[in-house]
Amino acid sequence: MFVSICNRPKPRLRFLIITTTNNTATTATTTTEVEPRLGSKLTSDVVTTIQAIQGILAPAVMITGVGLLLLTFNARHSSLVNRIRLLNDERRRLQGKSDKTEKLREKNIDNQLGLLLPRVKYVRNGMLCHLLAVIFFVLTSFSIGLGYFSVPTNFTQLMINATFTAGMFLVVCGVAYQALELFISYRVIMVEVKER
Repeated sequence: MFVSICNRPKPRLRFLIITTTNNTATTATTTTEVEPRLGSKLTSDVVTTIQAIQGILAPAVMITGVGLLLLTFNARHSSLVNRIRLLNDERRRLQGKSDKTEKLREKNIDNQLGLLLPRVKYVRNGMLCHLLAVIFFVLTSFSIGLGYFSVPTNFTQLMINATFTAGMFLVVCGVAYQALELFISYRVIMVEVKER
């Protein structure tokens, strides 16, 4: 059962009609306030509904931003997984051979795999943080929507603050995982260069 929009006092709309008359010596301005009629397009319920929709859609900006971060994580994850598969295939081909350069290459592959596996873990954790952040931002939108209905204001305010703060915290954690992954990626390249 829905009660009128959150038992809040309805905003009073007043339209100002300003008329100016200009005589030769004086200028007079008259301001008249007009109450909207019941059949008016912009009644207070309509304005409140528009404000509700605007509030509900505000966290969508965060969802879009996190979606872009997820695209970068997804590209990194794909390239890391492909690189690990290629290195594993190369290591399998080198296992039966006893040449000194091939043994050195096998050792180098093991070093690279030891550095690539934590990178995949960091990328995975960052992606999970961002996916959870999206869920929290959707819950924030839902909480804002509840605020315009008959749910107690203190509860919805607490829910809005908690879900948005949790979503932002998860975004920061995801970015921190990306920074760790970038730091390790430099070390992987150094291992590859030292081999030559």
